[in-house]
Amino acid sequence: MSRSDWDWRRWGTASDLIHQSDLNGLVGKFGCPEQFRRKKIERATEGTRTYESAGGKLSAGNAVHSVIHRILKSDRARATVLRYPLTASDQRIKPLSIAAAYDGEFESEVRGRPVDWYRTNPEKHRDDCLAMLGGLFENFSAHVGEVMLPEAAFVYPLDGLWLTGSIDLIYRARLPSGAVSPRVSFADWKTGAQRPHQIDLDHGWQSGIYAGALREAYFVPHDNVRPVEGERHRDTVERVCGEIASAWQRQIETLDPRTKALATDINDARASLERVIAKHGAVRFDEYPEQIRYVHLRDYIPYARKTARMLDRPEELVWAGLESPTKVSFAAGDWRGPAWYRVQRAESDLPRLRHLLRAVVSWVRFGRFPAAPGEMCSRCRFREPCLLDGYQPIGDEAANVERVSRAVDFDGITFDDL
Repeated sequence: MSRSDWDWRRWGTASDLIHQSDLNGLVGKFGCPEQFRRKKIERATEGTRTYESAGGKLSAGNAVHSVIHRILKSDRARATVLRYPLTASDQRIKPLSIAAAYDGEFESEVRGRPVDWYRTNPEKHRDDCLAMLGGLFENFSAHVGEVMLPEAAFVYPLDGLWLTGSIDLIYRARLPSGAVSPRVSFADWKTGAQRPHQIDLDHGWQSGIYAGALREAYFVPHDNVRPVEGERHRDTVERVCGEIASAWQRQIETLDPRTKALATDINDARASLERVIAKHGAVRFDEYPEQIRYVHLRDYIPYARKTARMLDRPEELVWAGLESPTKVSFAAGDWRGPAWYRVQRAESDLPRLRHLLRAVVSWVRFGRFPAAPGEMCSRCRFREPCLLDGYQPIGDEAANVERVSRAVDFDGITFDDL
């Protein structure tokens, strides 16, 4: 495996965009720079990896995201979930409709492959996913006043480094008065079991990059990118973002006074970017988000039995009508929490994001990728070559290797003759 297959020196340019997942893979909680390097090389040489089996929980999570997108892009369904205020006579999206949509999206994710559920009960997990979807749509209008753009990819330069990703929902928030805010916000759906610590929410890569995107990026609506046979839709979307980045980079270069570009070159570059934007229906919002919300969908899974637990997060206190952290009893059938959690990230935090981003990119561009051995190695497909890379025997093993080496005869030439 040669490092020349992937040019790490160009990571972060318009030709090799940075994903938020890249940064987590490098310096996140379970990050490993060596695994990141090997994944990049693998993709550069072999393309997107196709697995013989599908991960059950991963496929289920993707199916939940897809169902939400299907609902929010439908005018009729969107009008239903946005109905506000709720009344007892309101007819929400039927559970059978949600179940049918989920099952279809799950099968689309699996694509006929065997499913690895590990220690997860498939039937219970399906029930949990349906409960998440039902709870979200029931509670949706309490938070969202207008859907602006569901499931949209973005691309933009931040301090000369090119970033890409996808935001689950861009919306205008429902205000406490019931009115709809004139400003934009964004929300991110999460199906995992654990709520992250507030520091992770406020200072993690995702909230910073996504918030910067609303102020700086071009967004490509999910359905504007036509599927390509034999290619994952997310890979097709990434190519579109790369196309926009290349045209945008060219315009930036011509506008830089140091290049002394001719007026015709400047006009050509501007026209080229405009054509690419029009081709894909890309849009901009040009404002920092008013609200950033982490939506913990598992809060919508009702308790199966009577349960008591401590509520101490600010959103939990408001949701439960409490003034201070309190242990609360829940009955069977109660939701587990408010689901919508605030991310406290301000526009003034952008300089820190730039500083951290440049530090990580500088590290990568030096070509240094130290391995991070640990329990996560047991799940890494690169563990065998990685754990033996640069291996040097010591002690008795080193002595045995040396003794065997000296006894080897290559056409009459022994080790001692070399």
